[in-house]
Amino acid sequence: MLRQLTELLERHRREDLELALQDALNRRAPHPNAVRLALEARREREDRPPPVALPLSPVARSRDVTVTPHDLKDYDQLTKEASDEPA
Repeated sequence: MLRQLTELLERHRREDLELALQDALNRRAPHPNAVRLALEARREREDRPPPVALPLSPVARSRDVTVTPHDLKDYDQLTKEASDEPA
């Protein structure tokens, strides 16, 4: 079941999947097929094309990360100390 939901997430937008999950739960049909049907119904109502899965390698997936930059003030202090030392 988890594998099927993960595959749906790879093909559909997160927001759409959340709405489809909620719809399936509201219908008391907690099954990946109910989620898939809800996704398809929404896509058809909004007249969107079918989703296409993009097969990415694990290396490509690992590159899709958010890197938080760190404060560089500590490095400024190091260069200041180095310039204060006599040559």
